[in-house]
Amino acid sequence: MVGKKIRCRQCGGVFVVESGDAASSSSSTMGRSASSLTGSTLTGTGSQAGLTGTNAGQRSAIGATTVMTRPRVGQAGARPAPVKPAAAPAPGEFQSFPGSQIIEAWMPLGLCLVAAVWVPAESFSSNNTGAAWAALVRIALFAAIYFLLVSPVTFYAVKSVFQRKRRALPPEARWRVIATFLFPATLAYVFSSLSGITGFVVGALLGLIVVAMVFWLLFRLDPQETANVYAVVGGTCFGTLVLGMLIYMGAGALLNRAMIAQNAARDFKENPLGPTLAWAVPAKPEVKQPRTTGGDDSPLAPATVSAQPNQTSAPAAPPSAQPVATPANTTNANTVAAPASPTSATNADSVQSSATADGAAPGEDPDMDPALRQGLFGTGTPAVEGDPFIQGIQNAKLKWVKWVYRPADQGIYEQTLSPMVPSPFVAMFRPSGIGGRTIECCRLAPLYRGMGAIPVSDDGTDTASATGRFAVTDDGTALLRLTNSANPKLEILPFRGAGGAVNLTVPAEFTKPGTDPGLITPELLGAVPGRRFLVRWSNADQTFVQLYDLQSTGTPRLSLKLGQNYWPNVYAVSPDGNWFAAPEREADRTFIAVRSLSNAKTPVVLFPTDEAVDNVRRDPVGIAFSPDSSRMAVLLEHGTDGLIRSWLMAGELPEANAACKVPAAEEMLGQQKGRRFDWMAGGKWLVHGRMVIDAATGATFGTLTDGVVTGQQLADDHTAYLNYLGTDGHPHMAVVKFNPAALSGKGAEATKK
Repeated sequence: MVGKKIRCRQCGGVFVVESGDAASSSSSTMGRSASSLTGSTLTGTGSQAGLTGTNAGQRSAIGATTVMTRPRVGQAGARPAPVKPAAAPAPGEFQSFPGSQIIEAWMPLGLCLVAAVWVPAESFSSNNTGAAWAALVRIALFAAIYFLLVSPVTFYAVKSVFQRKRRALPPEARWRVIATFLFPATLAYVFSSLSGITGFVVGALLGLIVVAMVFWLLFRLDPQETANVYAVVGGTCFGTLVLGMLIYMGAGALLNRAMIAQNAARDFKENPLGPTLAWAVPAKPEVKQPRTTGGDDSPLAPATVSAQPNQTSAPAAPPSAQPVATPANTTNANTVAAPASPTSATNADSVQSSATADGAAPGEDPDMDPALRQGLFGTGTPAVEGDPFIQGIQNAKLKWVKWVYRPADQGIYEQTLSPMVPSPFVAMFRPSGIGGRTIECCRLAPLYRGMGAIPVSDDGTDTASATGRFAVTDDGTALLRLTNSANPKLEILPFRGAGGAVNLTVPAEFTKPGTDPGLITPELLGAVPGRRFLVRWSNADQTFVQLYDLQSTGTPRLSLKLGQNYWPNVYAVSPDGNWFAAPEREADRTFIAVRSLSNAKTPVVLFPTDEAVDNVRRDPVGIAFSPDSSRMAVLLEHGTDGLIRSWLMAGELPEANAACKVPAAEEMLGQQKGRRFDWMAGGKWLVHGRMVIDAATGATFGTLTDGVVTGQQLADDHTAYLNYLGTDGHPHMAVVKFNPAALSGKGAEATKK
């Protein structure tokens, strides 16, 4: 009470409590000065012994009280008030429930064991690089980021917030921090290897939620204060995990550059630090030779996409409308005349490397892929062991199947994007990851060759299922993307090098007064041989298809008006790039309308398909041209019943009818749907990747597999890529190479084991 003012309960006087020394000095002078005071003066001791009756009478008569002030610092007899020592932090105690001491003792060790097992297991299982050191590097980098960044910063946050709360840290506090927050870091690492950034965020937040109770237990907090403390500590942990993720991404990018500089990047299909990290693979060196045969459609021909879309040069001449005969001993019946190259000063001296029928560079043996050297009917390679789809085809030992395998370096993808004509190149939509979502183009047969990857948006709009947005060229050099804007244009995105853009011109019929521009929707149908592409414009009344050059300034080469179409996703282009086919309905009849892409004045050829068979009306689901573009066929389906009809391009009556069984709708439900129907070498049709049918007689030639094939693509006239869903829940692609000589035989002989 030293220095405070107090009012006396008896006399009502106000006085200041003095220290002991000051009180004694004041009381010694009290007797001498009391008689001369006009009012009562009270000492700081608060004692009533010094009060006399006279003093009391004077106080009541005058009614005033003089307050004695506290001596100033430095005044004689005064000293500072004693400093009260700060209270010690309250020690933490075990939580008050049975077994809390045992759980607190063993919980940190258990959490560390979970991380010690889970992180290495995930690192080795997700390592598809083929190098064991990649998994070890992932583990080491994870440990370095956690123990050198995440746990020290989180421990500092715990220490700071406990000091502000005047709480004592529990024993071995640093060890408790390491053990507690190792679990969120582990979940973030594991989930990010599965789905990239999204998985990282989900894993980190889920881990922090799980260990909230662990934090309350190990740090001996009261329930009412745990929330505020853990909000600060958990937020710090999440922030350091994000920083660690950025460091991890940077390390992956630096490793990519270093391995490119050492010419070692092409040995890996994915980033050694993680499957979802960005990974750029440089192109293999190509042998340049003077142009002899082949044209711009050669798989290894260099891209001729201009960096300036408005560059003026003579457009490429369309391919010849007549099929070109090929020698009898050729391995690729799909060889067609090359289109004339543009005449300009910039490409007069251009060169390209000659390619084999399989799209391989000179000197490459199409059948000497390292994954195939153990033989087709042996124990299988590591890439296909445990794959029922691949092993089912192998075990069938079909004489007309040369080999089948699943490329080990195809990696994880969501869906594929195929060219409109047979091509060894296919585009894969890679899932969202730390490096972002990408579209990668590669060749899977005869040898793997990566063309490059292009980043795309991660908002769900840039997907192959977004009809009319993307296309890949048949030579595998560029990705075409239709922009969403008021003035639509086509972006040309080469997988290597500079790109460009082509402005699209709305058909004149859609610009007439009274036409609502908001109802006009352009769609990118695909790329056409000869460095061209097709765009479809439609509204409620009319549909037009425009043909553009990739070097166009915005004016279409030709515009075709289509009839009424109830099957917008069914269309095809002939391998020579001369014909476009699509179903149309006129009154009560359905036709396959075939139009020329080389001359808009060529009459439209209509092939009727609406005649009912067995009182069943079937819908067109697939169109295919023969490898020499001289024949056309359509696949009609109703339920599980399929019917194929084919025509000569110069005829009107069907050349052949074939009945076949097709997958039921529930088998394909929720899975990717690609092409269903293709025309192979030897006059055979491949239906749904399952059945092979003789195109001349309509008889079943053989069954390739009983599995569900969700999409197919011809790499050439005797090599097919088949999409299927693996036992691991991910889509995969099998490469099946057929024997053209055996395909030309009869089914009974060809299927003999």
